[in-house]
Amino acid sequence: MFLKSILGLPLALVASLLHVGCCIFPLIAAAAGTAGNFSAFVQYKPIFLALQLATLFYVGSRLAMHYMRRSSFHSRLEKFSHQAGFLIGIAGLWIGYTEPFKTETQVIAQDQFRFLQAHRKLELAINGQYDAEKLKKDLTAIEGIKPGRIQIRDSAVSVIFRKEKISRSEIIRTLRLKGYQVAVSE
Repeated sequence: MFLKSILGLPLALVASLLHVGCCIFPLIAAAAGTAGNFSAFVQYKPIFLALQLATLFYVGSRLAMHYMRRSSFHSRLEKFSHQAGFLIGIAGLWIGYTEPFKTETQVIAQDQFRFLQAHRKLELAINGQYDAEKLKKDLTAIEGIKPGRIQIRDSAVSVIFRKEKISRSEIIRTLRLKGYQVAVSE
């Protein structure tokens, strides 16, 4: 029994250090409002995630073996520490995945990034005579173009569209089919 404790000690120590590095420090940083001080660790997030998953797997497998009666813990404290470690690991994964402690600026930046990912801008030059109101109505009728983001100035037209609903070539083709002389402006 004593030898089993001695052999398990280095593994338990490594698991504890991984929990401290992956779970507790970010929780303390988020609680203290100083999460920005840990921004240097963001580039190592995949490594921390792998270490955290390995630790969670180890602690979870030890608990599963205990509950299936194939292994036992030396004391109630050891069992409690594994249960607490498992809960901390799950909480750390949840926090890492959902990132609930974002500042308002981070939320706004993330929303803007999502908007830029989903939308594209198209600048067109319209040659010849056309009615601006009819052109705006025709552009609004095209599914995927944001009606509030249509700008018509002289012979230049600028539209914002959802890239998963329509493409640049489809917009140009639709306008040409309606009789407009359209050219892409750079």
